[in-house]
Amino acid sequence: MWTLKTQAEIAKEVADLCRALRLQQNLTQEEMANRAGISLSTYRRFEREGSLSLERFISVLHCLGRIAELEGIPVPVRVTGELD
Repeated sequence: MWTLKTQAEIAKEVADLCRALRLQQNLTQEEMANRAGISLSTYRRFEREGSLSLERFISVLHCLGRIAELEGIPVPVRVTGELD
């Protein structure tokens, strides 16, 4: 449950999930970094610490074939009219 975790803990868990997906696809860190268009050192830091810009994270998800999972993020519903 992520609601009880810090942002750093969640980021590390997300990085661990991406690492597991990379390994399932038999990709090295270097291959993943090249496919995502980021430096190897940046990708290694992501897997180690969970630190990565949003744009680079999206590139990683795309390379892992998981970009559609972002569509699961709920979009706020606009309410018309007045609320008291």
